[in-house]
Amino acid sequence: MAEEPVILNRADLYEQVWSTPMIHLAAQYGLSDVGLRKICKKLNVPTPPAGYWAKLQFKKKEKKLPLPPLKYGDRETYELKPRQEYEAQALKGKDAANLDPKIAALFADVEKASKPIIVPERLTSPHPLVKMTLDVLEKEKPDKYGVLRAWRQKYLNVRVSPSSLKRALRIMDAIIKTFEERSYKVEVGKGEGPGTYLLIHDSTLNFELTEKINSVSHVPTTAEIEKQKKYSWEKPPLYDFRPSGLLTLKIDEYNAQGYRKSWADGKTQRIEDLLDDFIVGAIKVAIIAKEERLERDRQWAEENRLRAEREAQRHAAEKFIKELEDKAQAWAKSQQIQAFIENMEKEYAERALSPEDQVKLKDWLAKAKRYADWLNPITRGFPFEE
Repeated sequence: MAEEPVILNRADLYEQVWSTPMIHLAAQYGLSDVGLRKICKKLNVPTPPAGYWAKLQFKKKEKKLPLPPLKYGDRETYELKPRQEYEAQALKGKDAANLDPKIAALFADVEKASKPIIVPERLTSPHPLVKMTLDVLEKEKPDKYGVLRAWRQKYLNVRVSPSSLKRALRIMDAIIKTFEERSYKVEVGKGEGPGTYLLIHDSTLNFELTEKINSVSHVPTTAEIEKQKKYSWEKPPLYDFRPSGLLTLKIDEYNAQGYRKSWADGKTQRIEDLLDDFIVGAIKVAIIAKEERLERDRQWAEENRLRAEREAQRHAAEKFIKELEDKAQAWAKSQQIQAFIENMEKEYAERALSPEDQVKLKDWLAKAKRYADWLNPITRGFPFEE
């Protein structure tokens, strides 16, 4: 079933961005926080400044920027395109026609093997991971957002309200069993907290099943008002959080940008109807993620080779320069000594020396010339020889 577009109303979006941190709200729509900020900018919706949520957490009063009046020609809504369309556009931008034949063949095999996945109305013979997660979540109490979550590594990453728990685990059970039928593995416990990991085509994908949480302005109770009068620092919460019953499946993977990684309940569709798309999409993401990692490894190897080559060239150049300067210094010293020897010969040639001193001078000059010749790199051999 095709996923429907989501229409974002300007006024609704304004209330949402001021009641839910941008990164969490963006995730609910399958966007990055940067992408959601761009939409807010297009609709002229002000967003909380940096540090806004941290200050609220410490009960510091922060000003909420007003929503500017709608001017003539301004957009009041924004159509959030389905993830399939984002994927198609991304593939078009990458020139899908030139997709590696090996990858194209893998994609074709994945799509050919796709088949409708039936989620039963009752959870019977659950997978061990599902059973363990159910046992622990049934004993948990909802957090301030009204959802249950496991805090240890060995459980599935499911964050839903008590009323959605059985449905969520039926979905997870169908997903895990389908992957295992295809000889893929599903594991938990690779991070610090709960996590569900798909091991596909040498890729490890982290995915989660969460429930969308709505936030509404909190109406202080009489007891809260009286308490605040008595203790000024005791302030009631700004918002109440209510689970919506709408679930989202999301793959948390940086690689394979442009490929669909989020599937959600809509007005007329349910995740149960999208599980075959999720299975195919997850396998595609795993294939592309692996290829991108291999390509990065190839690029890094080539960069390392070029870096080593440049380093070797630098060392060779430094060695050449040092040898050149050493030889130039040796040559200059040999020329200085040679000039000194010539002056010695000229000076003592005009003196009357005894036969014994003449022998000594001759011997001294011979040694001095040998040393000057030894210092002179030109007389020692071809300068290009090692």
